[in-house]
Amino acid sequence: MFNRVILIGRAGQDIDVRFTPSGTKVAKFSLATSRNYMDSKGNWQEKTEWHNIALWGRLADKGEKIVKKGNLYFVEGSIEYSIWQDQSGNKRYKTEIRALTLIPLSPRSARVVAETIDEKGSYFDHVQDEGKSVKDIDNSRDIKDEIEKIEAPESDFPDMEDEDDDIPF
Repeated sequence: MFNRVILIGRAGQDIDVRFTPSGTKVAKFSLATSRNYMDSKGNWQEKTEWHNIALWGRLADKGEKIVKKGNLYFVEGSIEYSIWQDQSGNKRYKTEIRALTLIPLSPRSARVVAETIDEKGSYFDHVQDEGKSVKDIDNSRDIKDEIEKIEAPESDFPDMEDEDDDIPF
């Protein structure tokens, strides 16, 4: 069986951080994705879907620092369904994406990461603070270089040339 979701969308709100009774950090936000389609009258329409995203533990720490309303993110994770009864006895349902990966894609998001590196030193300090060893990770300068590439991409397809004879159809 396979339960994997990949989404690219914009945060609909700033992140909401809470703790479970056992002290685990949980950060939640909504993510909007959209698609365009042609309706039966030949007009282009846009449909937006809203997804509930949950970040746990160290990923919640990262999300708390970088998720801002309106910024673009890559989220990869799994779908989780919850069913419960409310106080009136009605069955309630909730669908959430439990994120395993969170990557900022917009220049604004990338700047937040860069500012975090400037303010706090290495972006991975929180991992080291938890007593875990991180090999070869004093690369905050490398991360900042990667962020600059996000902010100013040269081309979406740098290795492709305009040659029609390579098209197989």
